[in-house]
Amino acid sequence: MDNYALVSLLHNDLTQLYQLYSKDEKAVTQPVSTQKQPRHVYQKALEVLGKINRLRVIKGLGPVATPHYPVRLITPDEVYGLVKHVRNELHLLIPEDQRKNRTTPVIHKNIVPGDVYSSLQWASLRIDPLLGVRGYTPNEVYQLAEYIVEQIRFLRLSQNLAEIRKKPAKTSGKHPNHALKAAIDLQQKVFQAQINLWMPLPEKPPEIPHRVISPTDVYDALQVILAELQRMKYRLGVNREIPYPALKTNKTPDDVIQLLVYASNLIPSFNSERAIRQYDNNQLDKTPDDSFRVASEVLHMLTELNKARGITVRAEHEEIYQDITPRHAYQAALHNVRRTNELRAMSGYIPGNTPSLPLRTITPTDIYEITSRLKQEIEIFFASTGFNYTTKHQDTFFGKKPEDIFILMRAIHEQLNALSGADTVGANPIIAEADDIIATLKNIHQHLSFELPEFPEKKEENAHLILSKPGIHKKSIQLLNLTDQVREKAGSFAQVAPGYSDPGKSSYAAIYANMSQIHDELIAIKPHIGIFSVHRKPSTISAEKSDEEKALQKLNDRLQLIEIYLKNLLNPGH
Repeated sequence: MDNYALVSLLHNDLTQLYQLYSKDEKAVTQPVSTQKQPRHVYQKALEVLGKINRLRVIKGLGPVATPHYPVRLITPDEVYGLVKHVRNELHLLIPEDQRKNRTTPVIHKNIVPGDVYSSLQWASLRIDPLLGVRGYTPNEVYQLAEYIVEQIRFLRLSQNLAEIRKKPAKTSGKHPNHALKAAIDLQQKVFQAQINLWMPLPEKPPEIPHRVISPTDVYDALQVILAELQRMKYRLGVNREIPYPALKTNKTPDDVIQLLVYASNLIPSFNSERAIRQYDNNQLDKTPDDSFRVASEVLHMLTELNKARGITVRAEHEEIYQDITPRHAYQAALHNVRRTNELRAMSGYIPGNTPSLPLRTITPTDIYEITSRLKQEIEIFFASTGFNYTTKHQDTFFGKKPEDIFILMRAIHEQLNALSGADTVGANPIIAEADDIIATLKNIHQHLSFELPEFPEKKEENAHLILSKPGIHKKSIQLLNLTDQVREKAGSFAQVAPGYSDPGKSSYAAIYANMSQIHDELIAIKPHIGIFSVHRKPSTISAEKSDEEKALQKLNDRLQLIEIYLKNLLNPGH
């Protein structure tokens, strides 16, 4: 129900985009709801995100990082996180001054995953005219079929089965309905293999609809097969990230049929004639070693670029005198992802959506995924600049802890400071972050039925008390310490991580980092007091220079109000 409501907001944004681009929307009928599982909805949401990415590139707004389909059991919660990300990415395509106020979605009852799938499918079809296309082409269907063949080859390899090199003969003069028949035949093979593996709720192949079949219908069928193959990999406890093949040209339904028949010949049956090679799928969960490896690659990339620019960053050794939890490592990585919007601005791109801290326990897999997102963002920036770096040897690490990742993320933060320049982060994003913190504190007060204290009246004789940038940095550390006291009172036992230091630099970068950390810590407190919703505005890095004196005044006012609210939580009514 929550996912369906979120997709309805996605449709509202699409309607506004049609108006902004002066496009006449042709009637696109919403597809009929069919029985689907969350894994299929997740795959469809990835498809929509891919189209939004194409739209951004066409408009010269810069690509976005797109996650891989995860090899694990997909839950409605994970679908919600992805759909929210998709919606926010689309929302950012609307100019900020023209974005309509976000309305509260209408919650419909008796909604099943198939309803969410069909609504996302409808959204996908509605994006096509904005892209200047009419659905998927045979070339794109062939590309997906090639990817499926590679997935099945991997499954064969995992079972120590010999390669079948000879492809079936190519047909001639076939149409999309014949390609759809070949896809359904392949899905039947997948369905039987899942039964032989004792997998619950295998996806039964559908009947071929009695209507004109388009390449998009074939593409949708292959998306379902792909989700089922990912599920089989999880069942067997095996995984390998397989690169998506390059798009080829001049492909026809005959080429697609040849590949799909070949895939049907390749797929293992997993019957009782051979022993099944299977492994503990818990081993597929990512560890701190995996995240440390990716973070090391990111640090290497940024170091190489800064060296090429003639800049040497000597990161100060940071002594950690407290336990660093997965949440702290995730927060540090998340802040670095937010900082990559500065790189987007340098490339002339609009910001990308950055997630909020999850309202649940952070896992090592969460850290790995946010670190992989960070690497993708850096790669997008490198592609925009044309910079090539020396690939680092893939080291293998053992026994790494969240603290090791946290320290690496702080080093990456310093590299980002050097790359973007100390003054790239102006006062505006800090003011926006402070406004979000104030809104979060109001939400907590309201939930606890605490009366909000009033903001003290300004007095002209106190004008000299306006803090400078060094003073504001010191105040941000004090507010972080107050947040730690609130965290302890709320019953959260993971201490707040150390704030970002700024020895004599007087830059906004460290202040922004501390304010982001305060906000993330307040979000982490929410579940401990029974709040399970979070609102964080899409992050923006403004290149505009604001009036320094006015900016400092605004920051002072907001920091003072945040301090009052935090102290009131610690001692309500006093």
